[in-house]
Amino acid sequence: MHTSQYHAEVIVLEGGERLPLLIDRATGVPDGFATDYSLAAHRGKPINTTHRAIAAIAIFYDWARSREINLEKRFGTLRLFTSDELTSLADFLWLDRRPVRNGAMPRSVVGQTQGSRVDSLIAYLKWRVGLVVSSLSNDDVRVVQGNLRLEATTDQLRNLKGKSVSTERGQIDEGQCKRLFEIVRPGSEENPFQKRTQLRNFVILLAYYELGIRRAEILTLKGGHASIGPRSTFHITFTPNDPEDPRKDMPSVKTRSRLLPVSKRLAAAYEGLLKERRSNPATARAAKKTAFVVLSTTDGAPLSIDAVDDIFVVLRSRFPEIFPPDFAPHHLRRTWNYRFSKACENAGAEEKLVERLHRYLMGWSIKSSQPGKYNQRYIEEQAFAILISMQDAMTGESS
Repeated sequence: MHTSQYHAEVIVLEGGERLPLLIDRATGVPDGFATDYSLAAHRGKPINTTHRAIAAIAIFYDWARSREINLEKRFGTLRLFTSDELTSLADFLWLDRRPVRNGAMPRSVVGQTQGSRVDSLIAYLKWRVGLVVSSLSNDDVRVVQGNLRLEATTDQLRNLKGKSVSTERGQIDEGQCKRLFEIVRPGSEENPFQKRTQLRNFVILLAYYELGIRRAEILTLKGGHASIGPRSTFHITFTPNDPEDPRKDMPSVKTRSRLLPVSKRLAAAYEGLLKERRSNPATARAAKKTAFVVLSTTDGAPLSIDAVDDIFVVLRSRFPEIFPPDFAPHHLRRTWNYRFSKACENAGAEEKLVERLHRYLMGWSIKSSQPGKYNQRYIEEQAFAILISMQDAMTGESS
């Protein structure tokens, strides 16, 4: 594989806003076009999403370098790329950018990742072509030709997008959920975590299970977002660039803010966590300097996404007979969706209202199609029950 010359790097602007830049390793200087694009297209958006977009452009630049293609000339003349070049580019976007051992074959990413890179690259190509077209007069023949080439380019790239195989994480059943909280209950003899982290990890897992929140959202919780009392609530707040967050890989709420009711069990565990933090010298000192609630028990810094992933690695490694080999926060989010649908069914709630409630509680837009994707198990059960009912009715008629 050709040596990577470009990489995406996140900088923190004054005020805490994070911005991904495309850096040339040879000079250490950000690429001007990619910087302008990032400023135009990425400000105010979740940093993890925008970082992946710039990383895709870095791959594009490395591909052009490997083919000795002068990008400024190609865009400047609006010649863009040949069909063979685009096929080569699509293949290049399959390469895993992580380092490999000497002599090892480069790995490939999954179809969804390659497809996401293609989408990011198409957006950048449109922006670059738009810069050139906007500098020409409307009656310039190059405008029409450039737009036609851009359309052909984007069409071919879309046709070369990788398909996402069915590797989507599932969910766990109520028996597994019961065992999960028997295991992670603070003080349990089965608990695989150190005593000082047990209550914190319990709060994290219980929040995923009871609220259906995303992996990063519990890490964005601040003291001011929680209201504990007769009707306890957590406010999940959309903060794409939080100036108070020192984490470079900043967790963020991807979509809409929302207010969620908190059970007495979770509220009690949350209050216990705050009390425990004050008794730990490391977290007690840090708690005075940060508004975040979920902290590392070693240095008191806001807990990282990697640390959350480690919780699930420990659980699935220590209890492989209970949890799936890819057990992750998303399993609990999907389990919540199933439980919510069953609760709505038992309550006799009207379907359109259920969809609205579902979108709100999950933080999705009002037009999102996600409820159907997340509810596959419930939909399958409903379809199965209806089909059985039909078959039973037919059997009754024939007897």
